[in-house]
Amino acid sequence: MTALLRYFSFPLLAKELTEAAARRRTYVLRVVYGVLLFAVFAMISPRWLWRGSMDPFSVMGQGRWMFSSLLALQFIGIALFLPAMMCGRIAEEKERDSLVLLFLTDLRPWSIVLQKYLGGLVPMLSFLLLAMPLTAVAYAFGGVTTEALGTGLYALLLACLQVGALALMCSAWCRTTVAALVSTYLLAVAFYLGPICLFALFRIVVFQNLGPSPDDFIFSHVPVMLLEKSGLTPGEVLLRSTSVLLSIVFFLLLARVFLVRRAFAPASTFFVRQFRRLDGVMHLANRLTGHRMLLREGRTLPDDDPIAWREMTRKTLGKIHYLVRILVVIEVPIVGICAFASVDEYIGQSIMLSVTAAIVGTLAVLALSVQAANTIVSERVQQTLEVLLTTPLTAREIVVQKARVLRRFMFVLAIPLLTIFGSESCLEWDLRARYGERDGPVVYLVCVLLTVGIYLPLVSWLSLWIGLKMRTRFKAILTALAVVVAWCVLPIVCAAFVENLGLFGYGFRGKMVGVLLLLSPLAVPAANELSSLHQVEGFRNTPGIAWIIVAGSFTFYGALLFLIRRRALARADRYLRPEAHGKREPSETFEY
Repeated sequence: MTALLRYFSFPLLAKELTEAAARRRTYVLRVVYGVLLFAVFAMISPRWLWRGSMDPFSVMGQGRWMFSSLLALQFIGIALFLPAMMCGRIAEEKERDSLVLLFLTDLRPWSIVLQKYLGGLVPMLSFLLLAMPLTAVAYAFGGVTTEALGTGLYALLLACLQVGALALMCSAWCRTTVAALVSTYLLAVAFYLGPICLFALFRIVVFQNLGPSPDDFIFSHVPVMLLEKSGLTPGEVLLRSTSVLLSIVFFLLLARVFLVRRAFAPASTFFVRQFRRLDGVMHLANRLTGHRMLLREGRTLPDDDPIAWREMTRKTLGKIHYLVRILVVIEVPIVGICAFASVDEYIGQSIMLSVTAAIVGTLAVLALSVQAANTIVSERVQQTLEVLLTTPLTAREIVVQKARVLRRFMFVLAIPLLTIFGSESCLEWDLRARYGERDGPVVYLVCVLLTVGIYLPLVSWLSLWIGLKMRTRFKAILTALAVVVAWCVLPIVCAAFVENLGLFGYGFRGKMVGVLLLLSPLAVPAANELSSLHQVEGFRNTPGIAWIIVAGSFTFYGALLFLIRRRALARADRYLRPEAHGKREPSETFEY
């Protein structure tokens, strides 16, 4: 009987859930998720929902749109929250050197994997339950069948299981929680969008007249596609989800394999190996130029900047020859895309260059934010910050020298963006010149230069400031990314809220919506890329409005950059030496 009960006991799962229940962070995240879900749902809801004087029969059947919006919000919540909640399940044990203790118990590897898996899914499933009242509201308005309701809930469950299994696999492979988080997002993008993009490119370039594309096969691994067709029987829904179920089993199988094989993996040298291989390729190619060196390190001694010298000579992303080679690897395909776009027929807007700029810009912001947030935290985690604080350097000088190293990385990220914007500026300048519009290309060029020149330092200093306050890598990186994303998205959501509710008068409402949109860093670059700066809501057809928006927006962000930099440097001593100001520094923990 004892042996039989052992198979039905889940000690590790009970431990995980007990620890989660004892953490205040669990309830804070639940409240934040619920508030965001209800607030965003209210903001995007049509204005007729808030008008009680309307005929009730005129809004019946609108619940289908509300339910679809709610499902979209839930899928976004799964994509944003679940990787962060799941990626540390096994990686935390490696960081705390407690995974070996689990192996000493009578728990089998499969038992460890499944209990860790369930322990990470339970909090996310409780988050999804917060949407049940909104689901009831949508169902009450009509238009949502029982089959559609069941299919939607089943798709959400599959998305949780699939993303959770992918994150657990990355957690079993990686040594640190941060590496697991980054790997989860990168693999998720490759897994969900990779086959779709490759098939679309293959279809356009190779076979342009294939007829109907096999969408059911290409999209079969995405749980969202279960909602594409309505009126399916439960058996048909289950059959269409076969690929999703197989992917979940495959990810869990890999997690089981990696749990044992990567349990005591040494520090990763993947990037070091890749840089060495790149060195070999570059040295081989340099024979064609007679071994000429275009750039050399200016000095080999620390002089008066020892921390900057240490970062630039010892760290991979600080060495100029590595950065140049990274730039070459990024810049070559960018130049090829720009050249291909320039020979294509240009009618005022190059979709290819705009999409490329959006992708490169997003990746540049994410990479810079992660690197800046990790600059100071890495010294804390490696227990080298105390050594730096014993030097005669002030805390301000330490932060300034750390930030100076980020300039090289920022410059490498800026060049591909300037290449794309420069190519589109040349094309647009030539086109506008034909029609006598001289002002538009100048506005475009000034706006893109200010975008690169102000946004990248702003993201760098904002993330560095956040990293000064944090004690763990994972918390610093996650907080920095969350702040950047919230800053970009929340003003747009608030503008939609004001517009949908019909608040204030029509003229004042339009100006308020325009101001809220301009508070998002995405608004001005996006409007500039679409040549619609003169059509911002509430300010249309105003003489010189494009110059006014560009000047006002970047003056605001430039002043904000100055204030954040000044604040970070002024309080650097308080952040780096909390004991000197009566604050006890908490011990290093890996709660996430």
